[in-house]
Amino acid sequence: MALTHAEDVEYRSAVGLVFSGKYEESIPALEKYIQLYGKGQYVPDARYRLALCYYAASQYEDVIQRCKDWEKEFKNDIQLGEVLALQGDSEAVKGDTDAAIESHIRSWQIATTDEVINHSLFEAQKGLQKKGDWTRMSAMFQEFVNGRPEHPLVPMAVFWLGKAKAREGKVDEAKKFIADTVKKYIADPKREAVEQLLQQLAQLCAKKKRPVPVVPSPASSPAAPPAPGEPAVAQSTPDPTPAPVPEPAVDPNVEIDALLGDAGTLSLTAQARILYLKSEVAMLRKQKEEHDKLLESIAQNFKPDDLSPMLLALSGDLMLEKGDQAKAEMLFQKLKITYPKSDVIDFAYNGIGQLALAKGENEKALKIFTAAIEEIGATRKLKDVTVGQARSLLALGKLDEAKKVFEQVASIREWRGDATALAVYYLGEIELQRGKFAEANAFFQRVFVAYQKYLPWVAKAYLKSGECFEKLGKKEDAVRTYQEMLRSEKLAAFPETATVRTRLQSLSGGQP
Repeated sequence: MALTHAEDVEYRSAVGLVFSGKYEESIPALEKYIQLYGKGQYVPDARYRLALCYYAASQYEDVIQRCKDWEKEFKNDIQLGEVLALQGDSEAVKGDTDAAIESHIRSWQIATTDEVINHSLFEAQKGLQKKGDWTRMSAMFQEFVNGRPEHPLVPMAVFWLGKAKAREGKVDEAKKFIADTVKKYIADPKREAVEQLLQQLAQLCAKKKRPVPVVPSPASSPAAPPAPGEPAVAQSTPDPTPAPVPEPAVDPNVEIDALLGDAGTLSLTAQARILYLKSEVAMLRKQKEEHDKLLESIAQNFKPDDLSPMLLALSGDLMLEKGDQAKAEMLFQKLKITYPKSDVIDFAYNGIGQLALAKGENEKALKIFTAAIEEIGATRKLKDVTVGQARSLLALGKLDEAKKVFEQVASIREWRGDATALAVYYLGEIELQRGKFAEANAFFQRVFVAYQKYLPWVAKAYLKSGECFEKLGKKEDAVRTYQEMLRSEKLAAFPETATVRTRLQSLSGGQP
């Protein structure tokens, strides 16, 4: 091996340990390189990596000092942005929010990579938000947008800039700024951050304006009594303070059209996004029917090629809910194929899996749901794909595996609600398939006792509970269970109710 490569080998072997997560082993290896090659070309990076190792060891004071020493010696090195980011992270962990903010701001200002810019910009935002310093946050993001107008993070920066302006009370200014930014990107379906800006604009436009406060007139000082010999003068009664006058109501959709101008005529993508914005306003105003109508218009009147990932996801979900399987399949496939790295890609996996399950393609469904969990790391649809995985396992007769997943669903606090009722019901179905009628009945009874507000599962559980009693030869208990269900007006419209009425007639020989 040539001596000219000795430094490279020493450095790379040490850094390789860092990249492998072997921080304890990295420290002596990096220190050895620095000792051997004190003026070597890799010393700045080696010293930075050494600080990283001490950060992994939670020695934050040491890290901060190492970063400060590094800057003194290598202040013109292009790696300074990364070093300041590490220093800011350490200061934040120690609770020194002010110092962390300064370090992170300096970091993103001089960083040379998008990764560091992204990290430090939004770490500074977290610190400023923690302090409630919306004025400085606004100034920081304004500086970023002005200095890097073409950067991919601009839409996200504008989101936080708009949020900061709104918190400062500059709501109209925030609306205009967000709308002007939206118009730059609204025609590009690949710009996923546009929908986040539209959501923010919807929140601002949906708010009803408060009455304008009226400052009362200064109270008059009590009149001095008349001097001896002077006639008394009648005192006028002060005018009452007028009530606050509300500003004229503004139709949010009219305001949206005014803010976005002719943006909707630029492209079909822009038109679809404006409909989405109006659907968000409708949802915020609790107008679900109008919200669904606007989303359905997007699904029915625009080609998948015209829609952004978020619009494909939401309109696909709506079509799935409405039973339009062909349209849902088209939208979800477009999302899965064209935008595999999208933040909403798990909508596609869940939708395609649900469609496969509905068609009885259980192996395909299981494969898709499992991929959503294990390969793409589903987040927004994690609950749905986990339930889908459990239902697929059950449909395939893999009872032990299905039980394990349903128990997981039932145990997660954040999913408590409809998913819990579903999971408990299916745990009953598993025991029923095993012929354990008493155990199954315990689950079914738990559904209609503990989860009464989830009516579809309550209806199913009453029917199954009665069937369990019948299989156990407990006719009177079955009759009482069926009768109890029929007394609930809330369950009258469910198909299970008609089946229960038939079962009850069969058991009692007469009308229920």
